[in-house]
Amino acid sequence: MTAYFVLRSIGWLVDNLLVFGIPLLCYRVTGGLAWSGLAVVLTWTPRLLSLAGAGYLVDRLSIRQVFAVADAGRLVLAVGCALLILLRPGTAVPVVLVFGMLSGAFFEQTFVAGEKAGQLLVPPERVARTQSVLTGLEQAAIIAGPALGGLLLLFPPVVFVATAGAGYAVSLLLARTLPAGRADPDAAPSPLAGLRRTVRDPVLRRVVLLTMGLNYLLSLLIGSAPALVATRYGVSESALGFVYSAAGVASVAVVGAAPWLIGRLGLWRYGIGVALASALVCLGLSAAPNLALFGTALGVFLALDSLFSVYLRTTRAERVPTAEYGSTVAAFGLLLVAPMPVAGATLALAGSAADPAVLLRAAALGALVLTLALLPGLARADRSDRPAHPDRPAHPDRPDHTPSLRRAAVPVAVAHEPEDTAR
Repeated sequence: MTAYFVLRSIGWLVDNLLVFGIPLLCYRVTGGLAWSGLAVVLTWTPRLLSLAGAGYLVDRLSIRQVFAVADAGRLVLAVGCALLILLRPGTAVPVVLVFGMLSGAFFEQTFVAGEKAGQLLVPPERVARTQSVLTGLEQAAIIAGPALGGLLLLFPPVVFVATAGAGYAVSLLLARTLPAGRADPDAAPSPLAGLRRTVRDPVLRRVVLLTMGLNYLLSLLIGSAPALVATRYGVSESALGFVYSAAGVASVAVVGAAPWLIGRLGLWRYGIGVALASALVCLGLSAAPNLALFGTALGVFLALDSLFSVYLRTTRAERVPTAEYGSTVAAFGLLLVAPMPVAGATLALAGSAADPAVLLRAAALGALVLTLALLPGLARADRSDRPAHPDRPAHPDRPDHTPSLRRAAVPVAVAHEPEDTAR
């Protein structure tokens, strides 16, 4: 499992370097919030398109094949982009944007494959512990990625691309440790099986909606933060990367408490509570009068994001059978990534006319209303639902599953899926 955890950590580290670093680079060069928003759109749209076929591939190919092809493709792309920047320095910004777009598309393939690899490698009784460890590693990357991005922005753009390429080379070497068994194409679910399961399952459907609202909020924050700190607090775009990282330390510190909180509150109460707190903290963040309070609120927000990632991952792992896991993770990703380019488009279209703090406040209020609207349905589903399938327990928050969750409170390090983050 060590090689698996290292492989996932490298993937998240490089991905966060691109997700946080590219909007900072664009704002530094152009000085316009609209360009920063456009960078968010261009970063996330190819990911959205890539996820449409990710589950189909992962449920039909071996995990090792998916990682090998994606890492080899990203490595070749990094070398080509680095050479192009060296030969034509004036093309650095568009080249970096294209590099981020294509690398992000490849990342989503490895994300889905990596999630399914975890299902194959981990016994059912260790699911909660493994998801807590993975969330810890993801949030550690959220800390290190922006800091690394802020540091690399002090150097020419070719160094930014070359660093990402080095990460892909290491990932390619580690890919050989992943399961090599190929799935049976005849037994694999249809490409729409995961989407159908997500939409029809009353718990998964509501969890996805809840996460979409929070992901929009997170993406709006990522896109608007450069302008916020530059205009309101007089902080450079490069320094923002270090602010992200310093604020994110709290996320690693709290993730170990997630299994304990789930055992005390129950899974659905835990998830709803974290979502409500996230929206309220973002309201405060948007009105922070100085950088110290902004950084503190950002730290709390990222800590809550890490706690919510455990909720999302645990709910999905407990309710989705292994045979459909690849297609369901892809469906999750497709839905959860959708708000990202929408948030970028919001900034690109309204960034020059509206205060970014006002946009953040509106999004936080929307997330708050959405969470309150979904609360009764999640409570009803928790009381009436039955196990969705035989190979995973349905409710880890019930008393018969609580002991294993308490043993799971051993963090290694932090979605989202912003499933994700994020995810």
